[in-house]
Formats: sequence, C-alpha cells, structure tokens
Amino acid sequence: MAPSAPSAEACLGVVLAGGQSRRMGQDKALLDWQGRSLIDHARQRFADAGIAESVVSGDRPEHGGIPDQHRGEGPLAGLLAVAEAYAGRRLLVVPVDMPCLPAAWLARLAAASPSDCALHYDGYPLPLRIDATLDLRRQLTAWLDDPAGPRALKHLLRALDAGTIPPPTPSGLEFDNANTPEDWARINA
Repeated sequence: MAPSAPSAEACLGVVLAGGQSRRMGQDKALLDWQGRSLIDHARQRFADAGIAESVVSGDRPEHGGIPDQHRGEGPLAGLLAVAEAYAGRRLLVVPVDMPCLPAAWLARLAAASPSDCALHYDGYPLPLRIDATLDLRRQLTAWLDDPAGPRALKHLLRALDAGTIPPPTPSGLEFDNANTPEDWARINA
C-alpha cells in the first residue's frame, strides 16, 4: 500500500520575520496589508490553507517569536532556530514579506508527495516545505558556526537535493517579496 499524502494540517507554519528590514527602512513585518500587519496576514494565510498551527521566527515576543541563536545570519538562522524548537516536525516556511502568495498554493505545497525532506516550487526557494530532521539541524549549525559558511537558502536546497513541484501559473505578484519601499509600492499598486 502506498503512503498517503500528508495533510496540510500536519505541517507547522513558519513565518520568517527575523530580518532587520534595512532595505525597507522600517520593520516589514509590521507594515499594514489589507488592514492587518504582514506578520498577522501570514499567520492567517496558514489558517486559510488548513494549517492549524504556526510560529514566528525572529525576536518577536509579542508574537511568541523564536529568536535566532545566530543573529544577523539571515533566513538559515531563523530556520535553524525553529527546527531546533520543533525537532522532527514538518515545517512550511514563508517569508513575512510575500503577501500575495495564495493560501491554496501553501496548502498544495504542504500536501505534496511525502517522500521529499525538502520541497519547493520550481524556480522559487520560498515557500519551502522542509522536515526539521537531525541532519538538517546539524548542517545548518555547521554552516552558521563557520564564518565562511554558506548563508543562502539556495545552497541549503542544493545540499538537501530538495524536490520541486511546478508552480501554479502566476498571474503577477504571487512570489514577489517586498524588500524595498519601491517593491512595497509595486505590490500595493
């Protein structure tokens, strides 16, 4: 008998919100998106995707955030902090600054083939479904403890031989990040 696909609710939603927002000039996570902060919007999107539980990566006590132990080291540090706090869980990771990503696309990624320990849409490193395995935690720790270690998510995806699924046909902004005021203006246009 073939294993059944996991349900979306088996994933723990993770909002990456630990960055310094230097290029934006203000805290991106608190920007208003359709009447709520981007951080609250991201958590609601998980709920809309059928993912009952979500956490925030970053030093955000007001949101129960999980602080990075390797501060200033980017998304890999946030991923490691959550993977350590939720060892063994299947994580569905989204950046706080990707507000146009539909909840249905998160649900699709969450419920895709269970055989890959890391899975993302082809051509897009985030959103990412990844298992918080001991191997993942060891790899991230080794890289982050090494000042010359990789810091880009693309290196992790390559090291894990992450699987991909074809993205739904984007109509425009679904995978766009708001890193600068110009990005934010474009997304809000």
